[in-house]
Amino acid sequence: MKKLAVAGLALGAAFVGGAAGAEEGAFRALQSVERQYSASIEGPEGRIEAAHWTGTHTVLETNGPPFGTGSSRVVYLARYWRDGDTLKKLVSPSTVTDADGDRLFMVAKRSNTPVGRGEIGGGTGKYASVKGSCRYVIEYVGEEQTTIVVDMTCDWTR
Repeated sequence: MKKLAVAGLALGAAFVGGAAGAEEGAFRALQSVERQYSASIEGPEGRIEAAHWTGTHTVLETNGPPFGTGSSRVVYLARYWRDGDTLKKLVSPSTVTDADGDRLFMVAKRSNTPVGRGEIGGGTGKYASVKGSCRYVIEYVGEEQTTIVVDMTCDWTR
């Protein structure tokens, strides 16, 4: 949890400047997702695993719309994990849907560490044309590691 607290401190500086009148901003969110199912295959390049995860995405801090402090969304993500070469590689596209049905599209990437980077690739409704990048830290929860908590800090523009 110390890693999650450190990520939160980094976001504080982003809110000081604000986004006065500009179509840009920053937010910090916490995601909690649980693995629904997964499958893996062995091949000449190593093991490949694909999994489907669902959960929640809650904005903890923001400097303005379209991301409201305390607002929650449902997140669906697919995870593609490859053991091979010298590093594990993870690519995880996700769709984050709010109560209005508007969707935000994101893709997370990392290697064999709990720290990664993600991209915001637009969306529908209030998230249309939103682009940006996120830094995140994950923590596995539970004995079977089927739940992940993700603390992310994102900068965005439109």
